Amino acid sequence: TSLENDYSSHLVTLQTAATLASLDKVGIPRAVIVGVTDNEKYIAQRSFEMLKDRLIELSYVDVGTSSSEKEWKLVPKLALVEFHRIISAFNENYNRRNINSTFFSWLGPNPSRWKNIYFSEPDLILHIRPRALRSLSLELRKGHILNSHRLQPIPHMQQFADIYSNITHLNKELADRLKEVLLPNLASFSAVHQLNQYSRIDTC
Repeated sequence: TSLENDYSSHLVTLQTAATLASLDKVGIPRAVIVGVTDNEKYIAQRSFEMLKDRLIELSYVDVGTSSSEKEWKLVPKLALVEFHRIISAFNENYNRRNINSTFFSWLGPNPSRWKNIYFSEPDLILHIRPRALRSLSLELRKGHILNSHRLQPIPHMQQFADIYSNITHLNKELADRLKEVLLPNLASFSAVHQLNQYSRIDTC
């Protein structure tokens, strides 16, 4: 329905804006959103409006040639292929000053200042501990490739034990459905390790 589409669009806009804000927070100076549909462009522009007071440069690039479902699923690959083409063309044409608006859409008004690229998705909020930024920067200067890792929340039966116990007596079908989506509190899965914020073992 129209209402469901509006809600879905608003949710994607919020998660995109949150992701962009996280990039701005750690000092990434420019972000480019790549898409293939008018809806993606609309969502990108709405998320940009939410961040208009931020320092980060924001741009949207359309890499689509059609609105087919197959192409929509290939957006990450299309983004990488097109970005590689842009970088190669820029390096070839830089001395000839044959730089057009396509380059600026990707690289901004001063393309030669970029040394590193962070490739991500619109729903992956980036968390970096401030004290880790210097070390990460040094690794990049050495020519190393850094990969962010995704922390995936997984619902565990321990968290829903009371709820499961209560609904088991009231609605067995609902209890069985809940059991299917929860990690069981059995065998090796029963060992849940809590992160200690005061320990020296953490992520950056």
